[in-house]
Amino acid sequence: MTDRQSEIARLAIIFSVSRRDLADELKISDQWSYGVVSELYEKLGLSDIIADKDIIIAYLEHDSTIKAHIEEILSELGSSKKAKDLETLAFHILTLPEINQN
Repeated sequence: MTDRQSEIARLAIIFSVSRRDLADELKISDQWSYGVVSELYEKLGLSDIIADKDIIIAYLEHDSTIKAHIEEILSELGSSKKAKDLETLAFHILTLPEINQN
C-alpha cells in the first residue's frame, strides 16, 4: 500500500473512524471515502478470503494460533459482506505481523 493508503487504513479500519469522519479528516467527499476504503479491502484480498477461505488458511499454515484465530473470525462472519464485518476482518488482517511483513 502507498503511504496515503496506509494512513487511510489506519483511520478507517484500525481506528474504526466513520466514513463521514474519514472524509472530513482527509478533506474528501463522503462518497470518495467509501470508495477508497473499498479499494483497501480489495488490496487486502478480503473478497478472495470471503470467497475462498483456503487462500488465507494456506498462507497461515505455519502458524496454528493465527490460523485458528482467522478461522474463528471467518466462521463468525459467515458469508456476510456488511461493511462492519469486512472492517472486522480487515482489522485482524492488518494487525497480523506475519501478513504485514510480506
